[in-house]
Amino acid sequence: MKTARRCGAWVWLVALLAQPVQAASWYDSFYMGLGAWSAEVGLRYMNGQQTSTAASGDSASTQTNAFGETFRVGNSGFYVFSPLLFTGGLSVDLELAQDKGSGAGNESSTSGRAVGYAFDGTFLSEKPYPVMVAAHRNQTRTLQSYGGFTVGSNQSRGVVFNLHPDGIFNDWGYPWTEGRLEMTQEHNQSTTTSFGQSLVLDEESKNFNFNTSKGFESADLRFNYQLNDRINHRFSQGNFQSKAAELDYSLDFGPTFNRQFDSKLAYQSRDGQSAATTWSNSERLHLDHARKLSTDYSFDAIKMTSGTSTSLARNVRASVSHQLYQNLHSTASVNAGQTRLSTGATRAWGGQLGQSYSHSLPGKGTFMANWSGGLQHNRNQLDSPFVQVLDEAHTPPTPLTARIGFLLNQRYVVVASIRVFNVKGGGRTELFQGVDFDLLAEGNQTRIVPLATSLLVADGDPLVVSYTYQVDPNLESDTKSRAFGVGVDYRWINVSYGHQDSRQIPLNQSASSFLQSSSQDYVQMGLQ
Repeated sequence: MKTARRCGAWVWLVALLAQPVQAASWYDSFYMGLGAWSAEVGLRYMNGQQTSTAASGDSASTQTNAFGETFRVGNSGFYVFSPLLFTGGLSVDLELAQDKGSGAGNESSTSGRAVGYAFDGTFLSEKPYPVMVAAHRNQTRTLQSYGGFTVGSNQSRGVVFNLHPDGIFNDWGYPWTEGRLEMTQEHNQSTTTSFGQSLVLDEESKNFNFNTSKGFESADLRFNYQLNDRINHRFSQGNFQSKAAELDYSLDFGPTFNRQFDSKLAYQSRDGQSAATTWSNSERLHLDHARKLSTDYSFDAIKMTSGTSTSLARNVRASVSHQLYQNLHSTASVNAGQTRLSTGATRAWGGQLGQSYSHSLPGKGTFMANWSGGLQHNRNQLDSPFVQVLDEAHTPPTPLTARIGFLLNQRYVVVASIRVFNVKGGGRTELFQGVDFDLLAEGNQTRIVPLATSLLVADGDPLVVSYTYQVDPNLESDTKSRAFGVGVDYRWINVSYGHQDSRQIPLNQSASSFLQSSSQDYVQMGLQ
């Protein structure tokens, strides 16, 4: 027994003395492999002059000169130990600038440097659970042609955790499960100076985004949650926190999977100056009864609360579609809806029927004809002639230089009540008429045209519009509509004619200024 104890002590002592040797061996095996190097050097020069003349004949001019040198060096694809463990990229930017401006009896000149970097990396890129990290900082110095210049910085850092379908849940008996967790933090600062006047922006945001999905044999379940916490260090009224969650479910079922069901439940909330809460639910059911016969059913509900104002809208719709051979396509639909507001309620129901016909002509031509008719019944029971719309979503057609804009969904809009916001990236930046957008009246409709010269909106930015529109508070009416058209299409020429008209008829009163009838005829011809 004593001999065994002595042997155990010797083994323990040898293991203890061997520890430094093992540690040294670990450091000796450390290895970093460099990827591809790249470098850029650039020079820039700008000379700008602007002259403005007032109606009185007085004129003023500004002149700017700018010279800059840029240098960038980077390495992409470097790794630590092994590319399977970690790969990344790193770049550093340096800009030296000299600016000089004169105008309005003042002269200003600046010189300085802007330093930036960008880093990104991925851990375990070949595994089912890769982790991505990124950080960047960018200093900017931008000279404006009107004599001002902007100095600022933008920095962000974030981490993303991924789980691929072949991850740990697959081993636990839950296949087709994947997810993504992303956390980012951004800080933007800028100071614009123009001949003694300056504008300072300082905004910070923290974002959390989590989404996951689970696949089944014939169904998919998805969940997404977003949190955005934004702080404006110069304008506390711009602080807000927004939350959004969405649950989607899709199912294919039936003897031949000829039926599809889709369901979506969503929640959004926002505090701050424009506090609002929104709940929405939508259900869709599609049935293929035969190869050329199908029906669709839908239900939508949305509840919005802003301050003391609450609205609840519910709509149902059913439609049938039938294809007779290859020539005659028939559709029919019915719909009903109700909207409850703090000032009362509105109700509507209606239906539509239509057919389209096509037939081949000699010489590889096609004859086409179509007709449709519909009836819509509306009933208002409101205490006030004014109805508020909150955050109506629009995406302006691009490019903004085309000045197409978009029409608001409602007619008889109170122009003074219109407020437009840019909600890109979860933010909420208010746009101003004459500076960021124009308003155009088209009959009893209102068109909003974002300006390409705006600094607050760009091509593809999502916009929301809040406004108030007028209605007849106790109006009951029918809207009857019809349309038809014919046309001939060959490969090199096509000609068509169409007609459509709509009549709005009051039922509980002799007339209403909020109703209108319209008629349109058109002829089109095209050459290819």
